Amino acid sequence: MDLPREVPVMTLPSAILFPQALLPLYIFEPRYRRMLSDALNSHRMFSVAMQRPGRKREMPCAVAGLGLIRASVSRKDGSSNLVLQGITRVEAKILIAGIVLLVILFSPEILNVIVDRVVERMYISSGCDIYGGRADSSTADLIDELV
Repeated sequence: MDLPREVPVMTLPSAILFPQALLPLYIFEPRYRRMLSDALNSHRMFSVAMQRPGRKREMPCAVAGLGLIRASVSRKDGSSNLVLQGITRVEAKILIAGIVLLVILFSPEILNVIVDRVVERMYISSGCDIYGGRADSSTADLIDELV
């Protein structure tokens, strides 16, 4: 599968998209409706990043998950339900294009080493619910430290 060099990113609080994980999403905000429409009309991919804790403005963490839209159902009110499948990890380099943030892909091998270290440290030090895909502010700080 060819991965695009740049993809839009959806920033969510306390959510991480891991490779091979399935993430159901309800898309209702106008900017994310446009993002979904663009993705469905091109490579069917976008990224999900956890919101950096303590920021008032939307700012994604440095490591995000790239996802492939497996299913999408439009509703009469313009919103959509979809299932996103994680493909790989990506590094978020913020580029402003209108109001949608973009991520730039880089070596999955390097990111796998970084994220594996993060998961190992989380498991050992705090007992976070890493298998449920949820994280807290210390997780974001640790990821930024390792990147």
